[in-house]
Amino acid sequence: MAAIFENVLQIVRAPGYVVLHTEYGDEVRIVPLTGVSDPGAIPSRLGDSIGHFEGKTMIIETKELPDSARVQSFPFYMVPGAATVIERLTPVSDRELLCQFTVVDTKTYTAPWLAEFSWFRTDKLMYEHACHEGNYSLPNILAGARHEEAVAAANC
Repeated sequence: MAAIFENVLQIVRAPGYVVLHTEYGDEVRIVPLTGVSDPGAIPSRLGDSIGHFEGKTMIIETKELPDSARVQSFPFYMVPGAATVIERLTPVSDRELLCQFTVVDTKTYTAPWLAEFSWFRTDKLMYEHACHEGNYSLPNILAGARHEEAVAAANC
């Protein structure tokens, strides 16, 4: 599935879990389908997600986003750290997945807010996201710096 920025989303379903892996930022969310939170789970910078299915729609509720990241990408949109996010992922067709989400944070907002977007199936491969990959301007930047250093040394 791909959305904005050619960000590919890979969804893997295993017994009792769904794994959501996004290319941009290389985020991985492991969502237990138990419907209840595991108090012994290792804290994640993406919060504590639990899920269940209602028909063909997967519902994911995420709480306990880290206080160190008051505003963060979750992983697709910006939310306050204390928010509860409720996602609804519904297949619309064999090529489209509708992602609807509600953000609830009574400390920040007067009411919950809702949004939606679609992910579309893609044949593109998923690659590691690394900002330095393919940075073809770096040699030119360094060459310019070396030139400035040479000019400064010649003027001494």
